Amino acid sequence: MFQLVDLDTTDLEILMELQMDGRMNYAEISRRTGIPSSTVYDKITRLVNRGVIKKFTVILDREKVGFAVSYLTKSLYFEDSEPPVSPVGAEG
Repeated sequence: MFQLVDLDTTDLEILMELQMDGRMNYAEISRRTGIPSSTVYDKITRLVNRGVIKKFTVILDREKVGFAVSYLTKSLYFEDSEPPVSPVGAEG
């Protein structure tokens, strides 16, 4: 079971800004919210340490990096039958 983390309005304001732009620096968050940048730093550090913010990440434009098509495949076989493809290095 998980435990809810108590968030105040300052936490929520900071989280809303970070959700719009996760790269936003403390000074910019401070400017937009009116919260002192030292408080922004302390709050973000606390939110990370408490697990509210799990990670900062990048979302790629898959087409621009050459991954325009993605797919998922699944292959099943039963233990008493031969696999559809011989394992690498197996002689048969």
